[in-house]
Amino acid sequence: MHEILSPEEMGRVDRLAAEAGPLESYDLMRNAGAAVMDEILSRFADAPGFDVLCGPGNNGGDGYVVARLLHERGLDARVWRELEPKPGSDAARAAAAWPMRTGELRDFAPEAGRVVVDALFGAGLAKPVSETYANALDRVSAAGPKVVAVDLPSGVSGRAERCWAARLRPISP
Repeated sequence: MHEILSPEEMGRVDRLAAEAGPLESYDLMRNAGAAVMDEILSRFADAPGFDVLCGPGNNGGDGYVVARLLHERGLDARVWRELEPKPGSDAARAAAAWPMRTGELRDFAPEAGRVVVDALFGAGLAKPVSETYANALDRVSAAGPKVVAVDLPSGVSGRAERCWAARLRPISP
C-alpha cells in the first residue's frame, strides 16, 4: 500500500534527507531538475524549444536547473519569471547558474511547438496565485502547448482537500 504525503510531510522528508547527507539540499534540487529534464527529453526531444516558467521558490529552482541542463545540451531553453528567488536560497543558487537572459513572466506568450515547463509553484502552494501568474497560466491554457509540470500544475494545491485554481489541463504526450 502506498501513502501520499502532504506538502508539509514531503518538506520534512526533504529536510531530513539533506540533514542526513551525503547530499545537501541544493544537490537534491539538482537531482530533481535532472530527472525532470530526462523525462522531458524522453517525451519531447524533437521540440523546437522549451519555455521554463520559474516561480520564486524551490519549484522555480528546479525549473532553473531544468533550463540550464537543456541549454547545456544545446537546446533552445528560455526562462521566464516575475520575481527573483530569495537571496541565499537553493533557488537563488540555481538561478545564478542560469547563464542566459531571463524574460519577464508578464511578457511570456506561448509559441507553437515549444514545450512549457511549469515550475512556478509546487505542492506546497497554500493560497490563490497572484494576477501575473494567473494571467501567464491562462495564456498557456488558451494556447494549448505541451506542458510539463514540476510537482503539480501551478494553482493546484498539494493538499487533497483543496484545489485553488487548476488552470492547466492535462496533456498527454
